[in-house]
Amino acid sequence: MLWQSLAKCLAEALGFTASPYGTCAANKIINGKQCTITWWVDDLKISHEGADRKSTRLNSSHTVIS
Repeated sequence: MLWQSLAKCLAEALGFTASPYGTCAANKIINGKQCTITWWVDDLKISHEGADRKSTRLNSSHTVIS
């Protein structure tokens, strides 16, 4: 429960919107394409067509957590 709350807060801090279809997913449009973050227990997955944007998002996530 704590991890789920942390992941949701992190996604929202990065400008993502919680998915209306599940409690463990958030979406954001980046460069006209949907970027989705999903999490479950201690796993985190980011899906987007632009691999370079994934790296930026991961770096931003590290900054927020640190």
